[in-house]
Amino acid sequence: METNNLIQLLFIFLPGIAGVILINFAIASEKKLEINEGIAYSFVLGTLCYLPLNIFGKGQIFNTLLSKNPLILPKEIAAALFLALIYSLIVIYIINKELYHLTLRKYKLSNKLGKKYLLQGLISSTDKEINGLCNKWVSVRYQNKEQVYIGYLKAINVTEQENFEILIKEVTAYFDNKDTPSYSLEALYLCEKPEDIVLEFHK
Repeated sequence: METNNLIQLLFIFLPGIAGVILINFAIASEKKLEINEGIAYSFVLGTLCYLPLNIFGKGQIFNTLLSKNPLILPKEIAAALFLALIYSLIVIYIINKELYHLTLRKYKLSNKLGKKYLLQGLISSTDKEINGLCNKWVSVRYQNKEQVYIGYLKAINVTEQENFEILIKEVTAYFDNKDTPSYSLEALYLCEKPEDIVLEFHK
């Protein structure tokens, strides 16, 4: 394939690539996008962008891809980029609102939360039954030392190293199994290995 034709093909796939990049940066995910996944998602999203143009409009992308000299139409690329933006916003909304897994659970087709860790779902899930423990009083109890933090749970995250990030407010610290507080804080950020702590939810 000539260099000129290769460049045109790259422009043809531009809407799909742009959409996948937008989605990947917009959603909160601990999973990195693999190259093969990125290519597959870009192809699918790009195809969905050009499909309406070829069915309802005067798009020629699909026809030119089968020819030896694919012809790029700037207007068609611009329209596909606009559709990629619309599709990306829809996908971002569905992912962040967990509508896909919520629907599957509603019809008992799955029991997955859509998160790698259950702990993340407690804060971010839109399912009221799952999200019921959000903004509750908790005790963060250490397994390997006599140390407990009691506070109001505000946020939970899982890092790329698979550590738990926990933000609690109105914190009271108890050391050495004492009944009296060691000290108090307005807020406390913790980053610990999952096996080192126990998260206890208060009634």
